[in-house]
Amino acid sequence: MSFASDMSKWCKQTMPKTMEKVVRRVVVEAANRAIFNSPVGDPSYWINPPPPGYAGGQFRRNWVYGFNSPPVGYIDDIDPSGHKTLAAIMGAAHGKAGVHYIANNVPYAQRIEDGWSRQAPQGIVGRIELELPEIFTRAVAQA
Repeated sequence: MSFASDMSKWCKQTMPKTMEKVVRRVVVEAANRAIFNSPVGDPSYWINPPPPGYAGGQFRRNWVYGFNSPPVGYIDDIDPSGHKTLAAIMGAAHGKAGVHYIANNVPYAQRIEDGWSRQAPQGIVGRIELELPEIFTRAVAQA
């Protein structure tokens, strides 16, 4: 075989795998930023006292992954640290061609995105959207 045919064969075998790594890294990094930039309820900022038994972390827990269709519903659980949420997304995310969604469907998600939270006054998703070129460049370099 010639060098050109060897390279062609290598590209056909390697490039899809490399691109899948890049896509998965971008998805996971975007999820990581969404999760760890998400506010966790802090009643010290609230006008009214929290309900009995309140524990923050519902918004952070509700970042979910979807492939080719947006995820629906929300999770009735909390994850103040964000580690359980990131692990779930890392377990589901892959690099196949298609549309990858990272969504948060709690009823107050849009208010947080619009700057309602003192902990995330610039929102979450809009900031990640601006950071995507850097996320992609780093993922390509790592792949």
